[in-house]
Amino acid sequence: MESNGQNVRTDRLESFIKFSSDPIWCYEVDIPMPMNLPVLEQAKYLYEHSIVKECNLATARAYRYMKPDDMIGKYIKDLIPLQDFSILIRFVESGYELSNEEYLEILPDNRKRNFSVNVHSDLEEGKFIRCWGQQKEITRIKATEEKLNDLLRLSEILNEISRVFVFSKAEFITDAVQFALEKVGEYTLADRAFIMELSQDRQSMSFTHEWLSEGVESVVAVGQDMPISSMTPESLSILMDDGILYIADSQGLPEGSWTREMMEKTGVRSSLSIGLRDEGNLMGLMGVVKLHKKHEWAKESRSLLSLAADLMSQGIVKARSELVLHAKERKLQSFYSEITEDLMLARLTQESWIAKDFPYYKNVKFFSNFFPYGEIGGDIILYDSPSSDYIDILFGDISGHGISSALVSGVVSMGFKKYSDYKLSPKEILKALNTELEPVMGKHHISCCLVRIYHETREVVFCFAGHPPLLIWNTGKKEKIETLIHENYPLLLVEEWEGTEVRYQFQPNDRLFLYSDGIYEVENKDKDGVLGLEKFLTMVDELKDFDTDGEDFLTSVVTNAVIREDRTIRDDIALLLIEFS
Repeated sequence: MESNGQNVRTDRLESFIKFSSDPIWCYEVDIPMPMNLPVLEQAKYLYEHSIVKECNLATARAYRYMKPDDMIGKYIKDLIPLQDFSILIRFVESGYELSNEEYLEILPDNRKRNFSVNVHSDLEEGKFIRCWGQQKEITRIKATEEKLNDLLRLSEILNEISRVFVFSKAEFITDAVQFALEKVGEYTLADRAFIMELSQDRQSMSFTHEWLSEGVESVVAVGQDMPISSMTPESLSILMDDGILYIADSQGLPEGSWTREMMEKTGVRSSLSIGLRDEGNLMGLMGVVKLHKKHEWAKESRSLLSLAADLMSQGIVKARSELVLHAKERKLQSFYSEITEDLMLARLTQESWIAKDFPYYKNVKFFSNFFPYGEIGGDIILYDSPSSDYIDILFGDISGHGISSALVSGVVSMGFKKYSDYKLSPKEILKALNTELEPVMGKHHISCCLVRIYHETREVVFCFAGHPPLLIWNTGKKEKIETLIHENYPLLLVEEWEGTEVRYQFQPNDRLFLYSDGIYEVENKDKDGVLGLEKFLTMVDELKDFDTDGEDFLTSVVTNAVIREDRTIRDDIALLLIEFS
C-alpha cells in the first residue's frame, strides 16, 4: 500500500512538471565539476559543460523547440546566449542554490527576456553533478516597471522645471532656462538642446540659449540673424500651431531649403523642435538635436519637449513682463492626461505590486487574491527575501485611486525592497519609508502591516501602521478566531512615525489572514450601508471550519461577502492567507 501511495505521488509530481506553464528543467554537467575551483572558473565551467538532462514542454517552447526531446542532450551554451556570467557567479557563491533570482537573457536577434529562477543542486563528494530549476518569464513586468520608472522620472523633471520657473525672479531667468535645457538634453540623450528667438522685426532667428553634451561645440556665435524667409510654410505652420517639427535625417530634406541649410550650418543630422509662443504668437523655437546620425525620438521625449517648451515660453514672458506663471498646474495636468493610457498598463500588470507567486517553504504556504475596483488602485502585496531565514511581506492600501496612487504604489514598492534588502527590522523598514516619502507624497497615506516570517521556526514579527485586525486560527480546533490588533498611525500622516513590533509563535495547522478594508466596505444591494468589519469577522469565523485549501477559502470569503449578497465593490480588495504546516 505504501508503495502504491508513493507511485501516485510520483505520478502527480511528474504530471505537474509536464503540464506546468513555467519551464522546469534539469541540467547536468558532462563531467562532474570540482567545487574548489575559483568562482569565475566554476561559472564558466557550468556554462560550457552543462547539458539538458530533462525538461518539460514549457522549457522547450521557451527556446523555440517543438517538444522536450528536441532539447534533451543539448549543451546550454548552444541554447542560451549568455553574455553576462553574473547569474552563474551568484549561483556558485550562494552554495549552488537560487531563490527567485532575476537574470537577463539577450537572444541573437537582440530581443531581451527577463526571468525569475529557482534552482536546487545535487552535489556528491565535493563535486557538482546536476541542478533542478524552475523559471518564470517576467519580461512584461520588468518592462512595466521600467515604463513606470521612466514616467516617474519624467514627472519629476517637469516638476523641477516648473518649480524653477515659478520661483525664479526675472533677473535669474537665464539660469532657469539653462537648467531646463540641461534636464531636457540629458533626458532625451541629445547632443545639444537650444532655444532660438525671433528678432523684433520677425525676419530672422538667433540662438540665445544652449546646452551641450560633453565634447560638442557651441553654435551660438555662428547661429545669429538667420533669415526665416526661406522656411517652408508647412514648417512654420507646425511651429505656430503647437506642433513638433520632427526631422529624423537632414539629408532627406530638399537641397537649398532653409531648414536643411540651418541644420548643415550647425552640424545637425537629426532634430526635434517645437515653437515657443506668447499668447499664440510665435516668439522662437526650442529643440534637441543629434549631430552625426539620424535618430528616432521616443514618444516620451516629444512629450517632455512639448511641456517643457510651454513652461519655458511662460518663463521668458514672465521675465519680460514680470508676470507669474499661472498655468503651471494646468500644464502638469495636461501632462498627466497624455500619459494616462500608458499608466493603464500598470493596472494590467498590477501583479508586480500584488504578489501571487511566493517562494516555496516547507513550513509555510501563501495564497493571495486581488479584485480591482475598476480604476488604477493602491492595494499592494509585496515580498522580499533578503535572507534565507525569513521573508518580508508588506500588505497595504495606498489612499485614493488613479494615477497618483499608482505612482505612489510604484515608489513604495521600490522603497520597500531597498530597505528590506538592508536587512532592517520590520519597524525600521516602515519608519524609513515614512521618513523618505512623507515630505513628498502630499495627500496620500499608507495603511499597512509589515510581516516578517521565519519559516523554519514559524515565528512571525508584525509591525502595524493603521492596518485592520489580522485573523489567526487553527484549522483543527473549533475555538473562535483570534484577532491580532495593534493600532498605530498609517504611514505619511505624521512626520515622526514610531511603530511597535509584535511577535507571535505559530503552530502547525495555524492560519493567518490579511485583508484590505475594501472587503468589508462593500455596499449592500439596497444601498442602506456597508457590510462592516464586525459582520465580516463573524462571517470569516463561520468559514474557518470548512475543509478547504487556501485558494478555496479566499474564494468563499469573496463569495459570501460580495457575490452571494449582491453587494457592490467600492474599493480594491486584496486578500492574503498564510498557512503553517
